[in-house]
Amino acid sequence: MSEPHRYQHSVSSSAAVEQELEAIDATFKRVSKTKAKARAFLTRAGILNKNGKQAKAYR
Repeated sequence: MSEPHRYQHSVSSSAAVEQELEAIDATFKRVSKTKAKARAFLTRAGILNKNGKQAKAYR
């Protein structure tokens, strides 16, 4: 007998997808309220360096 697929529970229902999209939208609104918040988020994500320039990986 084969082992059950370990990611079986990752299949999302439409309600779960809607909830995830709402969370993404709320996060976007929070981090993009001001230029400073957007820069801080992008720096934490590694997209900008500490000087506010694009990180090397994104040039």
